[in-house]
Amino acid sequence: MQTLEITSEKAKQLYPDAEGDFKEMLEEKFGKKFLSGKFIDDIETFDDIIRLAGVHPDDYRPRNDETVDELAYRHAKLIAKVYNRGSVLDAGNTEQYKYFPWHVITKDKSKPSGFGLSYHGYDGWHTHSDVGVRLCFLRSEDAIDAGKKFIEIYENLKVR
Repeated sequence: MQTLEITSEKAKQLYPDAEGDFKEMLEEKFGKKFLSGKFIDDIETFDDIIRLAGVHPDDYRPRNDETVDELAYRHAKLIAKVYNRGSVLDAGNTEQYKYFPWHVITKDKSKPSGFGLSYHGYDGWHTHSDVGVRLCFLRSEDAIDAGKKFIEIYENLKVR
């Protein structure tokens, strides 16, 4: 018996023309909503992200010398990749809108910095970016959905 490995991108390409057992196999592995482009409801946990990305779960477990924020960064990159359906955003394309989950940080014992994460600035000629493009989303509804479903990952990325 041979094993077939297929990426989520390739599965989306093959799905419209797939038939019979192959089509069923694709739906079982990636989810019908994902393959048809309406897959937000298929995503509830990070395990769903792993399944849709077609990666091995062990690749996204903490490494020996890895901090919580480093693990969260790897998770956040994979989340964006899955929600973007494998598309790579173009950092230099100002015509392409990019969205990022935005959270308000409230100070408490576990997060001793609330206001300290705030930023205020004014300049006549100023440009900056608060978020790297690899963590951005093509659709605002995807950024909102991911921000709500994976708030702990984003909290670990931004605060811990």
